Amino acid sequence: MTPEDIRVVGYKKLETKNFSYWVTFLDNRKNSETLGRKGRKTFIKYLESLFGKLGERWQYHKDHNYCIVKFNQESDLLIFLLKFKRS
Repeated sequence: MTPEDIRVVGYKKLETKNFSYWVTFLDNRKNSETLGRKGRKTFIKYLESLFGKLGERWQYHKDHNYCIVKFNQESDLLIFLLKFKRS
């Protein structure tokens, strides 16, 4: 998995107590790498290497077309955007 595999669509701050920084993105890996349980686990392991265990500082949610990562801290959001956002 590389930073080129993720395309950030948008990000926002919500007025929630926890996990208020949301990033919406597209997973641009090949279908064989993104589909199913293996694709989800690969992505989660990659983010765990950057931000720690799932559920402590960040959460992951997959919709039909988009993926959402929710962060507890603004600094984690900024790191994610610096690593993956392309102009």
